[in-house]
Amino acid sequence: QRFVEARDFLKSRIVIKESLHTMHKADKGIIRALGADGGGTDGFFPSAVIFDEQHEWKTRAHLKLWAKLRTGSAARPQPLFITITTAGDDQSKLWQNARAYAVKVLNGEAHDDTLFVLILCIDDEDDIFDPTCWPKANPHLGTTVKWSAYQDLAAKAQQNPADARDFER
Repeated sequence: QRFVEARDFLKSRIVIKESLHTMHKADKGIIRALGADGGGTDGFFPSAVIFDEQHEWKTRAHLKLWAKLRTGSAARPQPLFITITTAGDDQSKLWQNARAYAVKVLNGEAHDDTLFVLILCIDDEDDIFDPTCWPKANPHLGTTVKWSAYQDLAAKAQQNPADARDFER
């Protein structure tokens, strides 16, 4: 909501209805935030879907919602799906499968002209605590995340194994 309200070119095109988590565009299109439980999502024919933090999609309801949106989009001539996520863990099969397939496409083991993949990470031989490696996985350093904050996270991670696992992600 704040994003739309801060931009005149969007404010003139989108009306936000707070109670519905829905924005109506001037061309009668709808932008809707859906709950992860997947309830009430039957019958959608999305033109575009943005899946945020896919590594957190771990439940059966998440998988059902993913499937409903993917199959519903078949009614559109060129559906667009965007997945944004940080590295996951072994709890999210959806994320694991998506990443494994993306890596196959990148490595040339699978061919898929419908998929654009951008994976930002340090190289396997890199030291996660070397600040010169950090921009490989975090191109936003110095923009949305301060270097000093990241240095603090690294220092804590060097002292605590639990923090190190999170820092490495």
